[in-house]
Amino acid sequence: MAPRDALNCDLLLVDDDPLVVTLLETVIAKRAGLTVQAFATLDEAVPPLRSAASSQRGTLPKAIIVDWNLRKRTAREFISWVRMSSTMGHLPIYAISASDDDRLVKQAIEAGATEFCAKSAILSRIEAWTSKISSAAAG
Repeated sequence: MAPRDALNCDLLLVDDDPLVVTLLETVIAKRAGLTVQAFATLDEAVPPLRSAASSQRGTLPKAIIVDWNLRKRTAREFISWVRMSSTMGHLPIYAISASDDDRLVKQAIEAGATEFCAKSAILSRIEAWTSKISSAAAG
């Protein structure tokens, strides 16, 4: 596994629920053969992502999955920050949440998320997402 301060993965996952992280890491690796690097907070995830974006250390992931409602803050600022970056703005960002409230969906899409999915439906979306990620990586 890559050092925590360097990214070397297909997919960056930010979620503070260890069960969701374990489930997604396992399903994504088994179904799509993609590597996942997970962080529990944005404070942990941003420094290595910033380093990879500036080519100082590590490589950019092919996509990001981020929990919209992390304990310390929402993903709104994070998604906006990624979208404004000349090196990261193209990355697909999939926002997930325990809630499927229409207001959250709208907020996530307006912030720049590629798609939004309630965690209760995530397994049905993972195959489509990983297929897109794999296709983009091959092309």
